[in-house]
Amino acid sequence: MANGLKQEETKTNSCVITSTAESCALTLGEQFTIYEAAEIRDNILANWHSGQALTVDLSQTREFDTAGIQLLLALRQHVLTHHSQWQVNKLSEDAVNFLRFYNIDIANVATD
Repeated sequence: MANGLKQEETKTNSCVITSTAESCALTLGEQFTIYEAAEIRDNILANWHSGQALTVDLSQTREFDTAGIQLLLALRQHVLTHHSQWQVNKLSEDAVNFLRFYNIDIANVATD
């Protein structure tokens, strides 16, 4: 840690959450479906705190369902309601296709 910030990492079967005092990064696994949604939600809410920027990495995610997208949008709303920064980055081709299929503007999802 070159910047001297304490970094904590939480790993589950469905995601990795890395957090410091200023930011929290959520890296999703290959599946983001109803089967993983509750575990992901519980872990991100336990590790993300108001004031931290939240970055979501979808580069490894290959399978989505509507529960996954509902959670993604609910997380976005929760973070923005708490006046924190929000960013989705590193979208897999499957993630891009899924968001387009449901007519969700990727630029809108990836805003700060």
